[in-house]
Amino acid sequence: MKALGIAAVAALVALVVGFGGRFGSTPTAHADVTDVAVVGCEFIVGAIDGDTTDTPTVGDVDAACGLAPLPPTAVPGSPSVENLAKAIGDEDGKLEKSDFADIEGWDDNQVANTCTTESLYCTLVAFVFVNDEKPVTLDLPSGLDSVEGGGIGLDFTCNSEGAGFGNDNDCDDGANGGAPNNGDGVVAFHIFNGNASPGQVKNVSVSQESIAENFDVNVVGEANDVKLTLVESTISTSGASASSQADDPCETDVNVTEGVAPANATLAYAQAFDASDTILARVPVDFSIDPPSADQTVVSFGIGNPDEAIVGGTQVTLKPNTPDTPIAVYQVLCGGTGTGTATIVATIQDTDPITLASRLNIGPSKDTSSADITVVGAPNAITATVSPAQISCNGTSSATVSVTVTDANGNNVADGTPVNFSVVALGTANPINTVTKDGKASTTVTPLSNASAGVTVIVTAGDSSIATPVQTSTRVDCALPISTQPTAPAASPTRTGISGPDTGNGGYLGQDSASGFPMWTLVVLAAASLTLVGGGLALRRSK
Repeated sequence: MKALGIAAVAALVALVVGFGGRFGSTPTAHADVTDVAVVGCEFIVGAIDGDTTDTPTVGDVDAACGLAPLPPTAVPGSPSVENLAKAIGDEDGKLEKSDFADIEGWDDNQVANTCTTESLYCTLVAFVFVNDEKPVTLDLPSGLDSVEGGGIGLDFTCNSEGAGFGNDNDCDDGANGGAPNNGDGVVAFHIFNGNASPGQVKNVSVSQESIAENFDVNVVGEANDVKLTLVESTISTSGASASSQADDPCETDVNVTEGVAPANATLAYAQAFDASDTILARVPVDFSIDPPSADQTVVSFGIGNPDEAIVGGTQVTLKPNTPDTPIAVYQVLCGGTGTGTATIVATIQDTDPITLASRLNIGPSKDTSSADITVVGAPNAITATVSPAQISCNGTSSATVSVTVTDANGNNVADGTPVNFSVVALGTANPINTVTKDGKASTTVTPLSNASAGVTVIVTAGDSSIATPVQTSTRVDCALPISTQPTAPAASPTRTGISGPDTGNGGYLGQDSASGFPMWTLVVLAAASLTLVGGGLALRRSK
């Protein structure tokens, strides 16, 4: 028994020592690709400026999509991980995948089959994030090329021998003035199409030793068709106070998430397609107004809200970070200082070729698409109706107040015009605040039980930030209760048909029975008296 106890203690000690050795040991270091961000070159250009509406300049392209990264000290503003990290995301000087959150995915990882050389709207930049200085390999499938692979479809391993990428193993010079082997933890590869055909999906692998990350590249055809859509075809004027584009309310941030915009604005979006009707990202589309004189007077272009998932004025078709939102180029349209109708035209711009040597030489236009937009005036009049005209004001019965809002020319105002219903007293309205649809709006009014004559409803329409709102009033009338009448006595029944003999009116000598004996009673009494008298005489004789 003692031997058994000693053995048990020894086993327990061995177990504890084993765990202690396990937890106290240092894990073996290994190279690791921690993440990958794949972004179209043109979207990095916009992100560097912090404004996706800016037209790309040669300097922007050099800073975002340069093919031979140089130390920051060599050429001011030249491409480097450090410079890029100071311009996008949290701008903390350290490039991370989260810095690309706003723009990654906009390109849908598309490259056109005609993009057989590095170019502004063709190159995908793959940022590979690693945790040490081990070499990083780009494994390209057949049909794709890279700048690093010499443009001949070869795989490429980034290491200390990588010409043009500095002297560190992660192939990019960061801080410390480009000192060798500083290790910024990011490797950049520039990928474009080789000879892959439209419709093919190519899987690319990047690895550091045995740890790999994969992503797909979608090969599409060149753009040959465009379709323009207006979320609303009628919008409201921005008001006579706007005297220039700088003062135009459209130039302020407009929330266009999921196509929602105020009454004086709407969202236009243009979708590009290839010959197989595949919807395309990364296609430059130009918006214009016809006639040109309508610009600012009738309608103007706005920038939208860059903080929203849909960004107005991108100039390039993109896939927004919002579910079920189509790939398109988005443009905010706002009513100008006047009213009228204008035609919005979307035009595909030829991007083949836009190499980095001739980056911004947009070629001739291709397909176009157009749509008309009507700008109506601010609210000028309100017509109100109540249905039913009268209700029982018992605290539960309701009436519907419907209004039609028109401008000075009698046109229905634009959808989204604010309308407010206010019950003066002794009642409620639901909703209180709403917006017009086809110039109309309505609410349900419920008078309280002590509302004897009715309730007044004040209706206000318009946006005070654009023009002076207009008002009208109407009344929901209460039906008066029906007055209670006294109950009449029931009428005596009327005899009809054959009746018994007439016995008189029951009166004494023709008088009413209430004032004397009836005649037939007297006759009977007289006859009875004669009988008694006769009977008495007969009795006497017999004696």
